[in-house]
Amino acid sequence: MPSHPGKRRLPTSNRKLAARSLLALGAVGPLLLAACSSSPASTASTAGTSSATAASTASGGWNATVQGANKEGSLVIFSGIEGTANAALQAAFEKAYPQIHVTITVYTPSNLTEEVDASQASHKNLVDYLIQDDLAWHQEHLSYFAPIVGPDAVAANKKLLNGATPITDLSVKSTQLLYEGNTLSLLEYAGLGYVWNKNIIHGTPSFQSLFAGSTYQNKVGIATTTYSVGVNSEYVALEKQYPGMFKRLHQLNVTLYTTGLAVNQAVAAGAIDVGFPSVLSVANQSPDLGFAYSYPVPSLPQAGEVLASAPHPDAAQVFANWMLTPTAQEILVKQNGSLPVIPVPGGLPANNILILNAANTPQLQAAMSQINTDLGR
Repeated sequence: MPSHPGKRRLPTSNRKLAARSLLALGAVGPLLLAACSSSPASTASTAGTSSATAASTASGGWNATVQGANKEGSLVIFSGIEGTANAALQAAFEKAYPQIHVTITVYTPSNLTEEVDASQASHKNLVDYLIQDDLAWHQEHLSYFAPIVGPDAVAANKKLLNGATPITDLSVKSTQLLYEGNTLSLLEYAGLGYVWNKNIIHGTPSFQSLFAGSTYQNKVGIATTTYSVGVNSEYVALEKQYPGMFKRLHQLNVTLYTTGLAVNQAVAAGAIDVGFPSVLSVANQSPDLGFAYSYPVPSLPQAGEVLASAPHPDAAQVFANWMLTPTAQEILVKQNGSLPVIPVPGGLPANNILILNAANTPQLQAAMSQINTDLGR
């Protein structure tokens, strides 16, 4: 089985990176649908240094926070997004704030949270900001995080809040962008698709054709069911939409890969003909890959978080705020084919979005147990 490292570093040279996918619960609310339906480091202790941001914001307003960020001059980000979006976000942010040097390290979903848990336990945190999709993990570790205070983030939240009460049930509501004590902001709903080798398959195969017949015997690859809770959520949703699909995949002798990225690499190399999951930004890195969505498109909410023990607390706040600006949101739309959380052009048509739950619930575990049985695992 192909292997995939837990993390990869993204230097300032904007080296292209790889692909990923996962998912969270609840339908997109009416306000968000209306907004989008018209378009298809140093060491810090866990005691928390966010007081520096709070103090600067209170004494000098947001300008003082920006000045503090420029003085800090650095920003360290752990990202669960794979693909070209990281490089594009880094380049655009450094253009907007040229005095702040950004380092992004890309992690697989479980490795990202494990790394943060370990650093918090050791009181040696080196990261400022996270992009990840495990909303349940966030709720279980609220002491890790600082409130997000930037004016663009707060304005976006007010636009969507509409008097909603704080979210405590892990559900994703379009009417509240910042929640869990304003320590988490939703960034996007990234669509998951499938890929095929264009040198082998001409035209666009339907998703159901990957497992409905025997065309792709020994030629289908998927990410292993131990990759992430998000991918498991996708698989449960797909099994519900296409009953028996994982039994069929087992009969087709499906190949399991360690990550969605590894699936994409195998398809591009011709080791298999088709595979999933994939995201647009990863598929676009190879001219040999075709990419499409099954509908409704399984989509993963990505969230942004500022660490309370951030070595660069002001820079973290400036980045958290910038992620809720049209510039950053348009990058996520173009690179990931996502539904944005504030109105910007493009992205998936909202009525085709299926937002899934990435919480590791007993119901998910039971459904995955059956899927693993169907796969012969």
